[in-house]
Amino acid sequence: MSKKDFKGLMPILPTAITPDGKIDEKSQRRLVQYVLKYGAVAIGHFGFASEFHKISDSDRTLLTKIIINETAGRVPVFIGVTAQGFNVAINYAKEAEQLGADMIMAALPLINLPSQEEAYSFYKALSDTVSLPIIIQDIPESADIL
Repeated sequence: MSKKDFKGLMPILPTAITPDGKIDEKSQRRLVQYVLKYGAVAIGHFGFASEFHKISDSDRTLLTKIIINETAGRVPVFIGVTAQGFNVAINYAKEAEQLGADMIMAALPLINLPSQEEAYSFYKALSDTVSLPIIIQDIPESADIL
């Protein structure tokens, strides 16, 4: 991915699920097509709007594959890697890169917020681990840290 200024719609998709709690692949693909149709310049998943904290690891993998496959390279895909532990977030970032994501997005854990030094160490480790650009997702809980 080349460096460029992004201007326009960069939605973080919700997670489509069936009434019995399974991933609704058909609806998830329709969501991707919908935002592409209306001018998305990048598409994200596993942000707070996606309810990332309620999704199993196997469903994360499936959803990442669906979104990357459905965009078919038309726009960059950014995958959220926020987790309650730094090592888990770094593993999510590695997987996102392996599956073809163009960028990652990371917020600090919501529980047991790190110090400024720990936050810096986390983002540095993330940057050292993957070659993807990183979007820092600011959340109210981390406003005083960052």
